Order: sequence, then structure tokens, then C-alpha cells
Amino acid sequence: MKLLDSTGIAKPNLSILSEEFLSELASHKHKNLALQTLQKLLNDELSARLHSALSAKSLIERLQKIMQKYQNNLLSVAEAIEELIALSKELIASDTQRQDLGLKDYEYAFYEAIAKNESAKEVMSKNELKELAIAIFQTLKQKPLIGKGLFGLGEIPCFIFVSLYSIIRTCHSDFSDIKAKC
Repeated sequence: MKLLDSTGIAKPNLSILSEEFLSELASHKHKNLALQTLQKLLNDELSARLHSALSAKSLIERLQKIMQKYQNNLLSVAEAIEELIALSKELIASDTQRQDLGLKDYEYAFYEAIAKNESAKEVMSKNELKELAIAIFQTLKQKPLIGKGLFGLGEIPCFIFVSLYSIIRTCHSDFSDIKAKC
């Protein structure tokens, strides 16, 4: 867990990626400097989130692809800045959603993973998905990851499957809907 999470200190607000700042970067007269600044800010922020946010890895990959395209002259400086600004806005939207849901970083990582599943979104409300994410995080936080896995899969301990099954049944009483769609 992150040090801030374990001490209960609130995560600092990274408002440097505000709309005003992003607009200023987009219109900056030294485009290469603006691009490098934005790349560094995004890279640092996404790297810090890598262990607790599911979307961070895909955003880092997109950042790298954008910069690779720029370096290969497939994107102009202005186009690269525009794409990085769009990436920044996605990061801001993700933070806003996490705050609106009232989830901690790790809980939100589970929420993101569950919410990506269309079947889960069809049968469960946002609030039920949120409750499920919190329950999964709390269960896994309390149990050590030791033991033999189900069907010989050593990396997936049996208790995870049993715990998830009971959590899903608790959060969503009509489990047959979810089971049928899986």
C-alpha cells in the first residue's frame, strides 16, 4: 500500500493538470518545451499510480505510443500536445469519478476492473458495483495470499474464488444472472 494510504493522509490534489494549465500549455509559444513538460508531468503521475490504478498502465502505454509517434515524425508537436492534453483530461475524469464515488485508490482499482465487465454493468447499479469493489478490497486485504490455487493454478488461491463468490452473492442476490453471463 502507498504510504499516504496507510497513514490516513489525504492524497495531494494534483490540480496542476487543470483546464487552465492545459490550455496554457496548448498555446505556449515554445511547443517542444510544452510537450516535454506535459510528458514529464503525466509520466510521473501515472508512474506513481501504477500500483493502485488499473487504468494507469494503459494510460502509460498510450503516453509512450504518443511520444513514439512524435519521435518518428508521425505527429507534429501540436498534435502530440493535443493528444497528451486529452490523456490528461482522462486522468482528471478518473480522479473526479473516484472522488464522486467516495472510493480510496485501491478500492477504485477494483471498481474499474469490475466496471469494465459489461455483464456486471448490465445487472448491477453503480452503487452495487461500488459496494462489491469495497467488499473485494476489504476481503483481500484481510487474507494472506498463501495456499494452493484452484485447479492447480498456484497464483490464484482458492479463498479468493470462495470470497468473491460469497461477496457477489451478498451484494447481488440474484447471482444466477451474473453466473449465466460469465
